[in-house]
Amino acid sequence: EGGVYVPNFVPRIERQWYGHLYKYTLDANGVMSKSPQWDAGSKLEDISYSARNVFTVNWKGGSWKMDFKDINAQALAPMLGLTQDQAFKFIKWALGSDEWDEDARSERYKLGDIYHSGLVEIGPPRGSNPHGDYRTFKENNVNREKLVYVQANDGMLHAFEAETGEEKWAFIPPNVLAEGRMTGMKQDLTKSGNTITVTWLDKAKSNPRYLLDGTMTAEDVLLSDGKYHTVLLGLLGYAGPGFYALDVTDPDEPQFMWAVENIIYNRTGDELLSNKNTEWYVSYWARSGSSAARTNILHKDITDSSDLNYKELRLTQSTPGIGYVSVPNGTLPNTWVAIMGNGSQMGINDASSVASVYVINIENGKLLKVLGGSSMKQIVTPAAILWTGSTRLVKYFYVGDDNGIIYEGDLTNSNPSAWKMEKVFAIQGSVGPSYILDCAYIDRNKWLFINTGDYETLMKDKNKTDYMIAVNISSGVNSMNDLAQLTSAAGSVSTNVKGWYIEIPKDEYATTPPVYYNGHIFFSSYIKSEDPCSVGTSRLYVLNATTGKGAWTGEAKYVEMEGVKVSGIVISEGRVYAGVTKYPQAQTTIPGDLKVGEEAAVIQNGLLAFDVPPEVANWDSAYPSGVMVPSYWRRWIP
Repeated sequence: EGGVYVPNFVPRIERQWYGHLYKYTLDANGVMSKSPQWDAGSKLEDISYSARNVFTVNWKGGSWKMDFKDINAQALAPMLGLTQDQAFKFIKWALGSDEWDEDARSERYKLGDIYHSGLVEIGPPRGSNPHGDYRTFKENNVNREKLVYVQANDGMLHAFEAETGEEKWAFIPPNVLAEGRMTGMKQDLTKSGNTITVTWLDKAKSNPRYLLDGTMTAEDVLLSDGKYHTVLLGLLGYAGPGFYALDVTDPDEPQFMWAVENIIYNRTGDELLSNKNTEWYVSYWARSGSSAARTNILHKDITDSSDLNYKELRLTQSTPGIGYVSVPNGTLPNTWVAIMGNGSQMGINDASSVASVYVINIENGKLLKVLGGSSMKQIVTPAAILWTGSTRLVKYFYVGDDNGIIYEGDLTNSNPSAWKMEKVFAIQGSVGPSYILDCAYIDRNKWLFINTGDYETLMKDKNKTDYMIAVNISSGVNSMNDLAQLTSAAGSVSTNVKGWYIEIPKDEYATTPPVYYNGHIFFSSYIKSEDPCSVGTSRLYVLNATTGKGAWTGEAKYVEMEGVKVSGIVISEGRVYAGVTKYPQAQTTIPGDLKVGEEAAVIQNGLLAFDVPPEVANWDSAYPSGVMVPSYWRRWIP
């Protein structure tokens, strides 16, 4: 709604990285303002550390909500894994007090780096759910304050006011507070044989680390009390195998719901280590009324049918999809769920891991079903959920593993024990997708769109061929041998109703997921220069989803830009917004096909906005299409 949020950060050595969140305005042509309306990092600098509203979860007895303040150091110390004196200084430091004279002033920079985190803006409900109770929910919250929620590696979920950029509050999830994860910012470790020694850093040095570095998603969901609530799910991402849920229906009174952590890694100092010498267990935090409790269950005591069977949860890289399934929830006919893969091993030797997809009751974090099998590899792709109409009913979803296998999850039965996940397509000679798939109904057929590759090094195998694939799953196809092979040249078009694919050359790789819009697929790639001292070239592809025909002038499949890399694509109301990183030493010429109205498109503040090609704007279908696709930028990899 007239604004763009741009996160940024500044690395520092032996100090916490500086984080920024800028808001830019957009004019009627979608051109971003030259200067930001605000920077949340600068806004935080204007507030005393002691005046901040930061809270966490108390699972040791009493009220669940505990202010993260130095006056609560005695209660917070055992949860942080510190002495009371250490906790007193650490809490003040984490809030922004310069306890160790690192900035030669009374307060240090407060906002941590926003690296892989997602960003969610939540204001008055805008969903199209036709349910009568949802209409009431929308009416009751029509004036709800608009906040921007973002996770940072200071360990906090920040809620910033969308109009001013001021921090309203911040939340530290229990699985960030616990296990020494957060306090590792002020710890060093030394290893001698199998012995690890942890040293408290009572000096200016601190260790930047992953704390809250995963994506987020939010949805209005119907819970067992018969009311709709706005629930935010946050993933730890690179920080560990955990996630949490917060009820943000009332932005003035956010309510902790639950959190899950698979305690198989030891976050100590600035390293991630396998808990080789301790028994593995699953931790579960849950609020009940005004209090919260933590439950630890050893892996050996968790059965396959347990509703806390998170034994295979790894670093949470798979963004959840949210919808409801036809399973009774108390007196309600449906249950709202989150669907996500078990995540990435990130190259840590973990031969016992079995890939899984979790179907989670979003109200309490407990599992309705774990889908998977010993033949599956890591599931790092977000779940692509296919549906029609304006409801959020989940019938089918799709994920890909790092063995190049695409699976279809079938949740149509009202009994979770009958749910199943089956192989529907095999990608030859590829590591599989690490980006989200996209999917859509096109002329009553289920189509999948896949970019393969592993450019986040989530799966550690780069010696494979990569592809852009469009496959009609409804046609009974199960391998690439059934598809038409196209080239990236104009005029290379498929007439095969089963689908098509393009082999991506070795020196080129996709930098965004495929995005389906109006019968076409949008994605970007990057071609490295053969000269290590020179910059590369980005390609912006727009292809007819069923034929692979190019939509640019002269049926070209792509347009090129030198010296930039496109890291994300979002399409709204006929306009493409592409996140762009530009090499300062390169001269970039914007292709003539990229326009906003009659004006040439421009790159401004890391954003390139342009109209979809005329062929896309004029595309029409007699049948609906629909898919849940979380939108997020990928990190910059030169």
